[in-house]
Amino acid sequence: MASGVEWPVAIGAVSPDTHAPALQALTEPLVVGAIAVTLSGVMVGLLLARRGMSREPRAALSEDVSIVGSERLRPGAQATLEAFTVEGARSCAASLIAVDRRHLRLAVPATALPIRCGTPVVVTSPDQSALLRYRTSVVGHSAKDGTVVLHLRRPAWLERVQRRRFFRVPLDVPSFLAPVPARCERPGTFRCLITELSACGFRIATATAFRAGDIVRVRVPVHGMGEPALDARVLRCGCGDRRGYPFSLACELLQLPDETREGIVRYCFDAERATRRRGRESAGK
Repeated sequence: MASGVEWPVAIGAVSPDTHAPALQALTEPLVVGAIAVTLSGVMVGLLLARRGMSREPRAALSEDVSIVGSERLRPGAQATLEAFTVEGARSCAASLIAVDRRHLRLAVPATALPIRCGTPVVVTSPDQSALLRYRTSVVGHSAKDGTVVLHLRRPAWLERVQRRRFFRVPLDVPSFLAPVPARCERPGTFRCLITELSACGFRIATATAFRAGDIVRVRVPVHGMGEPALDARVLRCGCGDRRGYPFSLACELLQLPDETREGIVRYCFDAERATRRRGRESAGK
């Protein structure tokens, strides 16, 4: 043959040229089918890959956590930093002072944490009615005027905690409750105990029963604002389990400014961090 390829022909067999049309007719559908199957697999694979790339990584996340890009980080944001050192997990207040393409710069008090390069950290900062949380590591640091500036790797993704429901923490904070005139028939000022708090409401223990729909004013702890008096609507009144407070009120906060809501979220997060830290310290003893 012109191509120089010799066909193996058995004794008594006819010339391969005689079999060529039959062989082509037999193999052509098989080849076409194999190509079609291969192309189909490639197309399905590309489709699945594209779908996977277009989706945000949501595995193992609760319904209160979403994934957002790190472009949401803005200089000037206040934050809480938790570092995991050989001495254990420690946290302190921080401030995001710069964001560039690859790194973040975070200012912390010079005496706050013994942080070295390579230390893994978790940073959390308020974001409207939610929290931004991300995990990264320290790549460098510098000190100036009593402040340490940490250089962190910029994460690709952030967790945005609390979309539909808000972060709720158990508390034991004494406070005062006063019914709003014309919105509640029970006058006076009453002692109470805040037992749960979130950015959308709270639960308080009281010695006095109230009705659903009553509007009350309660002093609520807010990060950076002290304990402002906030209006809330009583949703439910039930039996309490705190000594001296036989009733428990579930209340919804009303007309809350974004700044105040962010302060409550920050307070709740700091309170939970403190609780976890005390638990670890107790377990280590």
